[in-house]
Amino acid sequence: MRSPVFEAPPATTRNRTNPLYKACKFRFAYHMYGMEPSTLKIFAISAENPDISSQLFSEYNRDIDRWVEIVQPMPDVISDRYFIQIEATRGRGWKGDVAIDDISLSPECFEKNNTSVGSTAGYTNTWSSGPRTANMTSYPTPSKVMTDPTSGVKTTVATTVKKDPVPNVNFTFTTCGTHGPYGPTQARCIAAYRYTNLTVRVLNHEDSIALAGVQVWTAPETRLYSITAYGASGGAGTLILR
Repeated sequence: MRSPVFEAPPATTRNRTNPLYKACKFRFAYHMYGMEPSTLKIFAISAENPDISSQLFSEYNRDIDRWVEIVQPMPDVISDRYFIQIEATRGRGWKGDVAIDDISLSPECFEKNNTSVGSTAGYTNTWSSGPRTANMTSYPTPSKVMTDPTSGVKTTVATTVKKDPVPNVNFTFTTCGTHGPYGPTQARCIAAYRYTNLTVRVLNHEDSIALAGVQVWTAPETRLYSITAYGASGGAGTLILR
């Protein structure tokens, strides 16, 4: 099975010095079970040069009756337009199966304000690379039919759907100037975000002892958000062996 052709992952996801390095990820779930031997292989292949490809995943005869979720970073070798190819085989008997579901690419795989999803011309099994919530964006239109007004000859041409660019809006969350093992208070966050576009509610011990200091934020509108998180630094780890 082959996907539509996607635009190249952003250069930031292939730059080792950038915080978004390896942020473009291919995500899916698979199930392999039974007595008959089965194989599952997934490749990312350059649409410009099919000789450039990388194997994202390989599994042979996993005899466990449960779904397994996989998140695989897109390899650096994929630097231009590409597609995903899934190859699955099973034994000759009926006592075995291979299934794959919940396929997606992370939002970091797409350039901001570039809503061109990719051409699906020539593929019988087309995937949608848009989000699962239909009102967030439009899905790709694989092709359209053009009619010559003189001869009446109809020609099918590949198309892609583009939406008007959505202005970038960044929301930057901090610790509101709080240091140490405990989170900030409501008053600290009101002061810290006074001149920003953020409004949060800080949980306290009356809400939850375990979640006291957690900032609760409600997204202002329904759209696709990309989140970049930076962890804490400093401190000394402790290893206790018993």
